Amino acid sequence: MRRLALIALPVALAVAVLLPGGAVAQDTGVIEGRVVNATPGGADPGPVPLSLLKFRRMTQESETLGRADADGRFRFEGLEVDPDVRYFVQAGYQDVAYRSPAVDLAGAPGAVEVRVFETTTSDSEISIVRASVAIPRVESERGIIAILEVVTFFNSSDRTYVGNLFTDPGEGGVVRIPLPPAAVDVSLGHGFGPEGVVAGQGGMIGQTPFPPGELELVYAYGLLYTETEATLTKLYFYPVRDITVLVPEDGPRLASAELELQGIVEVGETTQVLLTRGRLEPGDTFTLDLTELPRFAAIGNRSVWLDSAFRYAGLALLAIMMGAVGAYAIVIKRKRLAPVGVAADLGDLGREREALVASLAGLDAARDDGNISDDEYGRLRRAQRNRLTDVLMLIGEHSGE
Repeated sequence: MRRLALIALPVALAVAVLLPGGAVAQDTGVIEGRVVNATPGGADPGPVPLSLLKFRRMTQESETLGRADADGRFRFEGLEVDPDVRYFVQAGYQDVAYRSPAVDLAGAPGAVEVRVFETTTSDSEISIVRASVAIPRVESERGIIAILEVVTFFNSSDRTYVGNLFTDPGEGGVVRIPLPPAAVDVSLGHGFGPEGVVAGQGGMIGQTPFPPGELELVYAYGLLYTETEATLTKLYFYPVRDITVLVPEDGPRLASAELELQGIVEVGETTQVLLTRGRLEPGDTFTLDLTELPRFAAIGNRSVWLDSAFRYAGLALLAIMMGAVGAYAIVIKRKRLAPVGVAADLGDLGREREALVASLAGLDAARDDGNISDDEYGRLRRAQRNRLTDVLMLIGEHSGE
């Protein structure tokens, strides 16, 4: 999901958006449908701006701009029909961009519906289904404990939550994400839109509007330490249903007065200690006490990229065990001391693209091995493909292709 400002849709550039009707040529196809307001009692969307995105396999080839008619109907003609080609229809409504499911013209898709929603500034219907914390590695040469978090937010309302994103252009945002005061090397992974985040009180604030349904965010950071013991204090700004914590069995010792030790679990080729707890109210805290840390001893000026802690940590199955996304790699964007936006240079985006493509294959393998249900497989696959589409669009924007 992207803000409308990022998909500039001037009507003067509209191409091939007509009222329904006409026949489909043998070698061309038609995408037609309607923009529908899915908020009960919401206003008719009307002649909203549109964007038709064409992808061949994993690469975006073109973007056709247009506008729906007064009834929200649209029609794009003369489109290539090929099993390797997919289309998406994007509609802008109340400064938020909404995207249709992928359209495969070779499969006779029928009418396409783009669902839009009214907006709300209230977070009363925002909660967290699952909050997972993993400690895949300790970098003693830098005095950093690597922390990976996967948080699944849920918007149970029938409106898109925008917070103060549009009323405070400088520091406004949507979902709030707490970070420890000593967090360094903050990295944003799956789920964050191209707008990234801004620094906020106690952490960072997402910049992407949050429509009804789930939103899974993956992020990582380092926790500085100097002794052989350290404490991580966690809190969340929304009610949490379930909490999961994983640490390698051969890593630091982990204890928590608020969490229950479940025992040892096998995650890929690693053995993890699993702790859990149930509901946590907004503002409540729990602590993770880490002992037997390797003594910090800096080696010259050596610098080790924090993301290496996740690349080789069996992240695919680790994340599945955390009850969250599949094999997502963390975007390699190191920002010391201050949480900032998502990585935007081509090198970072290319690495995330490769990781997402690999993760889709890993997700297939997890389903084939019986490690994930068909329903969860479908949900995770859709999320990964949507993020991959965003990454490809960003690569196109930054490369000028």
